Amino acid sequence: MTQSPELLRRLLRAKDRMDACPDQDWPVERLADVSAVSPAHFARSFKQAFGLPPHRYLLTRRIERA
Repeated sequence: MTQSPELLRRLLRAKDRMDACPDQDWPVERLADVSAVSPAHFARSFKQAFGLPPHRYLLTRRIERA
């Protein structure tokens, strides 16, 4: 199942925010607000689009920067 280009843009917006400020707290609710979708839809769509759940993606980014 492919995602719409609009949803992917919204997910990338949240991903870019995490990349820019990985030291901040990024709960799923906050990321969902950035993406303008529900928290459950965000978490499911993010994993489908990027292969990792949002929390694991953020942990990976933090480890890479360390």
